[in-house]
Amino acid sequence: MPIRVRPRPAQPIDSYISELARANHIRPSLLHGHISEQTIAAPKHNLDRLAALSGFPTDVLRRTLSSPVAYLIRIRPSSELTDAENEQAQLFFQIQQDADGRGLTVRTLAERHQVSRRTVRQALRAPRALRHQLTRTNVPVIAPFKHLIIPMLEERLAPSEVWDR
Repeated sequence: MPIRVRPRPAQPIDSYISELARANHIRPSLLHGHISEQTIAAPKHNLDRLAALSGFPTDVLRRTLSSPVAYLIRIRPSSELTDAENEQAQLFFQIQQDADGRGLTVRTLAERHQVSRRTVRQALRAPRALRHQLTRTNVPVIAPFKHLIIPMLEERLAPSEVWDR
């Protein structure tokens, strides 16, 4: 692509693809179709194709961009813990999951999760959640992006215009 767009930390992959397409005067749906491999459940993004088009190495994109699937995995709340302790366990899980093999600094993790660096260090030292403690939430795939879509619908945009944005 002639115009390079720098990915922002924790930016959703779909958002980055749309931004890259708009910057290069291409319809976002065309670029999504080229980069995504359609599966029955949901589109799977090919980061190698995205790296070739964006001009950034695959490992940089993997470290920087967030996957929408990560929003669907949660720790099953424990009845033995208070609500605040369950929320802290969920936050620690998200920080640990974000840090796994991505080479992110404590400062970057703190900015992504909007917590102090001390909290990030505590999360990285905390014990990992066991597989039986994890659950997939029954959240529609669109749920993490509702905050983006609802204002566009309030502007009375057509569905095709919402998709293009």
